[in-house]
Amino acid sequence: MLDDAWGVTRPGRPRQKEMMTMSQPLITSDDPKENHAVELFRVAYRRCGLSPAAQQQLNERGGEFQGRIIEVIQDLTFVSPSEPTYAYPEGYRGVRPIEEQIERIQELFPGASWLYDRSLARRPCPEGMEGYFAFPCWRFIAHTYLDAVLIALEKLEATRSIEVYIRDRLTKERYAQCERSKCAWEEIEARQTNRSLYLLPAQFGLRYQGRSVLEATAGFVPGEFGLGLFETIIMLLTHPDRLSRYTDLGIYSAGDEIRHQDDGERCIVPFIQSSNIALELLSRLHGTKTARTGSVSAMIW
Repeated sequence: MLDDAWGVTRPGRPRQKEMMTMSQPLITSDDPKENHAVELFRVAYRRCGLSPAAQQQLNERGGEFQGRIIEVIQDLTFVSPSEPTYAYPEGYRGVRPIEEQIERIQELFPGASWLYDRSLARRPCPEGMEGYFAFPCWRFIAHTYLDAVLIALEKLEATRSIEVYIRDRLTKERYAQCERSKCAWEEIEARQTNRSLYLLPAQFGLRYQGRSVLEATAGFVPGEFGLGLFETIIMLLTHPDRLSRYTDLGIYSAGDEIRHQDDGERCIVPFIQSSNIALELLSRLHGTKTARTGSVSAMIW
């Protein structure tokens, strides 16, 4: 059914697939390239020499395993950013009026009293930013940032079909805001005092299309910082027509980081893309670049 107010197809209650096993029937194909890729997987799988217990563990973590495979395929099929394939959807209406965004946030979080300075959105938008976006202060939603991320994700799952491949990484031991973004939000809170809703100039990823998060953050101008998964989800909830098809530019949440399970020095970042069938929440090393994804950012204001 097409939602006239928000311009996206809402398939009703989303499918919950927190854990997908590998016991589903195999899909056969006449495509020789696809068959060759499957054979490469079989060879690699056999070389691992997994014990029966390890094989069972892998099967039980099929959803996460599938997500990792998707990450590897996309990383190894990188398209040069000089020949962009992905962009904003043709039907994307751009940044919504600030009143419309605030109304949507009030619908999503009806129990809070949202205080904001409307005059900020009347200021000229800095170069490189696409317009003013409304962001609720996560402290008015949850006690911790991670809990706010999980609550926002629940809101997204209630309105869109989404496959969450990194649910096991959304833990207090591994998930956090990066230091630059944390400091930026502290400064914003100090400037926009007594506010529970912040109005900030931001951009939805096109500014850094084809660049890794590492490259994007290195190119930030003074006052610019990466937005985290909480803010990214809020932007998608207020702008659902931004991401719905495979060719729509995916979104790096450059303001958050996931500590690598085996090497705490390696930084992983979450990102959201569309598979045509559903949104997908995955993660990738912050030095990986792909033409399919761009980092979202905002300016201290």
